[in-house]
Amino acid sequence: MSCIKKTLVILWAAIGLSMALSMPADAGIIHLADIISEALKSNPELASARQNIEALSHRPDQSAALPNPMLSLGLMNVPTDSFSFDNEAMTQKSIVLSQRFPWSGKRQLKREMAEKDLLKGEFALKSLELKLVLEVKRSYFQLFMANRAIEITEKNRRLLKELVGIAETKYSVGKGIQQDVLKAQVELSRMRDRLITLEEDRNTLKARLNSLMNRLPQEQLGDPEELELTETDPDLERVQNLASERHPLLKAVEADVEGTRKENLLARKEHKPDIDLSMQYGQRDDGPMGERPDFVSAVVKFSVPLWRGEKEDRRVLETAARVKQGEREYDRIRNRLFFEAARLKEGLESRRERALLFKEGIIPQAKASLDSSVAGYQVNKVDFLTLLSSQITLFNYEMEYYKSVSEHEIKLAELEEVAGGDIAAIPEKMRGKKNE
Repeated sequence: MSCIKKTLVILWAAIGLSMALSMPADAGIIHLADIISEALKSNPELASARQNIEALSHRPDQSAALPNPMLSLGLMNVPTDSFSFDNEAMTQKSIVLSQRFPWSGKRQLKREMAEKDLLKGEFALKSLELKLVLEVKRSYFQLFMANRAIEITEKNRRLLKELVGIAETKYSVGKGIQQDVLKAQVELSRMRDRLITLEEDRNTLKARLNSLMNRLPQEQLGDPEELELTETDPDLERVQNLASERHPLLKAVEADVEGTRKENLLARKEHKPDIDLSMQYGQRDDGPMGERPDFVSAVVKFSVPLWRGEKEDRRVLETAARVKQGEREYDRIRNRLFFEAARLKEGLESRRERALLFKEGIIPQAKASLDSSVAGYQVNKVDFLTLLSSQITLFNYEMEYYKSVSEHEIKLAELEEVAGGDIAAIPEKMRGKKNE
């Protein structure tokens, strides 16, 4: 019996050590701020969006430019009987230069429409950046949880092996039952199965982070550092106001609506005629009767909005309807963001309360329960299954604690995406050291 007691003392020391809620030092630590920085710099989707902005930046000047002038060369009034250039007085060689001038204000409106398209592209890039940061944070926090789950499961597995040894010892001296040994062995097999799944999840998350940073998915990647609850309690109305003021989706819709308003103004000017101005020079050969002067002609042409009711006016009505559609789309997105802010705020608070409850209440109580089970098992007042259940319960609560912490940080990241940017600074310990 003294041997069993000695083993229990060693076992309980290991259990006490496992309660330390910290990750052992690891040279392969990765910092969240560093991963975000590299992803924003190297992500191919963002690079594509930046090239789109580069392309759009060349449109305003194009849109406001005059149409290219037209140059025409021709022969006029050439007699078909002789094809001579000096028999007929009206025979001439002509050159015509023409230029179209849009009605006043049309070119400026086209420039402003192109500038709004450029602005939409810039806000689309910002929206992609927000989504990318959220994806990095979500994967980073999930990877932290996967690592913690593996660590706790491994500890649980090692301790279960110790319990199996104790149960076998007691069974060998007639103080235990075979059912205790079998139960512990089944639980060991379940933990091995769980470890296989957790390791697969961890590898997938690392591949995801590598992909977001435009790396090969199989490249080596370290592990997240210790994660704790971010000290923040964001005010819901402030988050909603931030979303209204700066979220790129809303800004993009605003730019689109303004661009459509410019298009509507342009449609109202479409019945105003563009002016085609042409200058013609006709050169004549001298004839039998003497010299013949050359001719100069000028022509001004206007478009006639004869079908205005079926074309230009319809265009005005179409663009006006699209303006109203854009305004309703703005309201829809804003309402969705406000709802998401309220939902995520509730989720953030519940995860925080749950994490603190596990850390300050449930885990210490489970530890005390395990203490009691170990003491009772030493004097045969508690059966093996009760001890096993207490030990498994403690480790499950540890995992629930880390799960709540991870989910809290993910909810905060999602809330920041809704707000259009940071609402709580990254703790100093998670920034990393750029100069290391």
